[in-house]
Amino acid sequence: MSDYVEVALDSIYGGAAIERFKDALDDVIQNILDPNVESGKTREIHLVFRFKPDANNSSKVMYDFQCKTKLAHPQPLGTVMWVGQKDGEIAGYEQDITQQELPFNDEEKQPDFKVVNMGERHD
Repeated sequence: MSDYVEVALDSIYGGAAIERFKDALDDVIQNILDPNVESGKTREIHLVFRFKPDANNSSKVMYDFQCKTKLAHPQPLGTVMWVGQKDGEIAGYEQDITQQELPFNDEEKQPDFKVVNMGERHD
């Protein structure tokens, strides 16, 4: 009976359980290294196996597995929204729509600056 494969973590689905754990571990490491994610939070990997014996033959057991992660969430980002109406419609804007336009918002109204390359020597 040497051609029977005994069920073990490394033999399930041809090693798929171990591969999924490795993938989940990569996700955890990337999450830890992500500067946009809250640091100091606990991350988790859950390798869950479910076993269901056959109703007519208790020596026959169906099983499956899942690999799940619980990662830290990205840090919340916030800003201000200005709300109002434009042409009778309600709208939200990132800028204060009641603020007067600054005089150099258009390219033609830009102040005239002279740019000097500080690496060049002018005698």
